[in-house]
Amino acid sequence: MKRMKKILKKVFCLPPVPTLFISIPSYGLVIYALAGENVNPVVSYVSYFLSAYALIITVTGITGVVRFVRQGIDRHPLVRKALDIPAC
Repeated sequence: MKRMKKILKKVFCLPPVPTLFISIPSYGLVIYALAGENVNPVVSYVSYFLSAYALIITVTGITGVVRFVRQGIDRHPLVRKALDIPAC
């Protein structure tokens, strides 16, 4: 039981950055699937599945995301590394 709880926590309680990287594109994909007229059914089903997962991780991680934004995104090591990459 403890092992299952640990696995579920790892899958559904993500840190703020992965939560944002998964949630935002999946919400956009479901908007595309709902707004499109001739959308492939496979794309529709994948978008529905991803949006359900994104909703779960957003609800479980909203406090972490708010704290992350409040502290400042620029302080996060991953964002710093991305901002240090020179532009073309």
